[in-house]
This record gives sequence, structure tokens and C-alpha cells, in this order.
Amino acid sequence: MKLLASLSLWAFALVGFTFAGGTVARAPVFQGGDTFLGKALDFTVCTMDMAEKASKQANRAEVRKYAQAEYEAHKKMNRELTSLASASKIAVATGVSKEHADAMLKMMGLKQAEFDSAYLKYTIERHQEAIKLFETEGANQTSAPLREFVNQCLPEMRKHLKEAQDLYKAL
Repeated sequence: MKLLASLSLWAFALVGFTFAGGTVARAPVFQGGDTFLGKALDFTVCTMDMAEKASKQANRAEVRKYAQAEYEAHKKMNRELTSLASASKIAVATGVSKEHADAMLKMMGLKQAEFDSAYLKYTIERHQEAIKLFETEGANQTSAPLREFVNQCLPEMRKHLKEAQDLYKAL
């Protein structure tokens, strides 16, 4: 029987980046990314993590507003994915992907205007990757609840992508 891992926002907050005295403690690297569910959870956690930072650090008010909306949307998505994993008795490790950890470290040193551009570029790239993942692997899931989740998320992900692209063009 597979180990059931309960994911929660509190767990991600504990394993996320710690900013103390100008240093960064790197979170454990995400280990569950070889399945669709693992990849989707990595996307939601990384998006929440980056959006939370951007909602406070971005230079432009519209970027901060977008980041806050992204955080809330992906927090909801994360709860739903966690519930699906739990119902399916699928173990998923906590932490963040190496790619995300590296991106966070890089963005920490950026000034506000540079941060806006880097955050939006990162968000655009991650949403493009996630949409492709959801359209290919997600659509082929045998679990009806997971397929339904994918179909519900895709329109919102496309909307977020367009919003990020529009903001990026306006910089």
C-alpha cells in the first residue's frame, strides 16, 4: 500500500524559502514530480511561492495585484490537487523543484523593476509548460475526478497566461 502523504499549505510554508538576515535557506527539493499529479502539485506550489513574493516585491501595482490573484487561485488549485492525491492514496513529497529553487534565488537579488519583468517571464513560461502538461498528460488520466479537475483548470490557466503576457508587454 502506498504511503499517504498529506499536503497542506502549512507544510509548504515550512519547507519554503526562509529569509533571515539576508540569507536564504533552500527548501528540500521536490521529489514527486514524475507523475502528472506530482508535476501539477509542483506547478501550484511554485506558482504560489513566487506569487506570494511578487505580491510584496513587485514595483508596479498591477503586477502586485496579478500576483495576489495568482496566489489565491493556485492556493485553491493546490487544495483540490491535495484532496485528489489523498483520495487516490498517492504519496507526494513536499518541497519545491530545483528549477523553482534556482529561480527564487536568482530573483531575490533583483531590483523592483527588474523583478517585475523576471517574475512575469517566469510566470508565462511556467503557465505555458503547465497548460501543455494539462492538455497532454492531464487529458489522458484514467481517474474521472482528475480529468474533471484538468478540464476545470485549463480555462483559468489560459486566462492567467494571457493576463501575464499582457502585463509583460506593458512593461
